[in-house]
Amino acid sequence: MFTIDGVDTSYVQGNYKPGSESFVFVHASRANRGFLEVGDYYHAQVDNARSAGKVVGHYFFIGNRSATECANYFVDNLYDFRDGDWLWLDSEDEPATSTVAWGPNQCLEFNEVVRKRTDVIPGMYLNRDLTNRFDWSKVVEAGSPLWLADYTGDSSNPKWWPSWLCWQYTSNPIDSNKMQIGC
Repeated sequence: MFTIDGVDTSYVQGNYKPGSESFVFVHASRANRGFLEVGDYYHAQVDNARSAGKVVGHYFFIGNRSATECANYFVDNLYDFRDGDWLWLDSEDEPATSTVAWGPNQCLEFNEVVRKRTDVIPGMYLNRDLTNRFDWSKVVEAGSPLWLADYTGDSSNPKWWPSWLCWQYTSNPIDSNKMQIGC
């Protein structure tokens, strides 16, 4: 098993131009501001990643709306989605927008709608606290890989998943990630 380096982007990075990383996960859409919307710079960041020959991923940031509504919006607004692209569901608490992290049932609902519409099972973006807060066994059984956010330097296997597929280990100056290949 070996790892490759990548980044994830959002509106904060603007018209991001990839460097030496192997993959770029791009913020596609969200519901955390009380309404559904496509991510700022989403199209430009996907275009820039593709032009640079990078593997592309698309992620949805949850909000206080129904999982089915969010999943349909996410799929309806995927830009230049291709075979081999990664899909991710970002579930986390965001006090500034009163967003409360989704638990396993909402995540399963979202992932099942996306799987039925795209044939891809989304992975889960979770911090270590959330991996411990809920019983994620049904999400793991459904085949969702884990993108673990942990800035402590601890890449040990989290509870419920046998291993992480992707590990976000820093956000300075950009969210940097490692992906395990061959796990």
